[in-house]
Amino acid sequence: MGKPIIKIFKLFKLIWQYMIAFIGGLATMFGILSYVHTNISVNPTVSLDTSRAFSMQFLVTNNGYLTLHNIKYALAIGNINGRIFIGSYGGPPGVDEQSPRFIISPDGLGESLRPNESETISADFDVFRMAEPIKEVNIGIVVTFNLGFNPWPQERIYHFVTKKTSDGKLYWFPKPVDM
Repeated sequence: MGKPIIKIFKLFKLIWQYMIAFIGGLATMFGILSYVHTNISVNPTVSLDTSRAFSMQFLVTNNGYLTLHNIKYALAIGNINGRIFIGSYGGPPGVDEQSPRFIISPDGLGESLRPNESETISADFDVFRMAEPIKEVNIGIVVTFNLGFNPWPQERIYHFVTKKTSDGKLYWFPKPVDM
């Protein structure tokens, strides 16, 4: 009678060890992924000229644990509705990976962004002045970068739209990227 109980105890102990090893492995994977996970934020900050929607400055912050290298910025166009309409040039409406893009000039922008560092970008292109006064904007700020030592570039799109308030001013609001 004693041997079957010992076998059951050994089996229970073996299952328990496998469960602890499995949970430990999952916790390790989660820890590594949370360390190397990219955490970038893009937020509208201050308008240099409140009468112009595109004088808005956007703050790009690296909230992750690794340095971002080879950073490039672009402006993806969903639509700009004003005196003239600038759309997605026959592409699908909204902002996604296929939206037409304007490269944001690298003047004064760094090649790398260390953890907890920020830089300010502007999307104030001369072509948009033809559309002023602007009624509505649907754009995406595209950030392309290499994370740490990873040689493959990654891309994030941050979608913004404007809303006009009762005082006639346009304010920027984040919106999920169109799928």
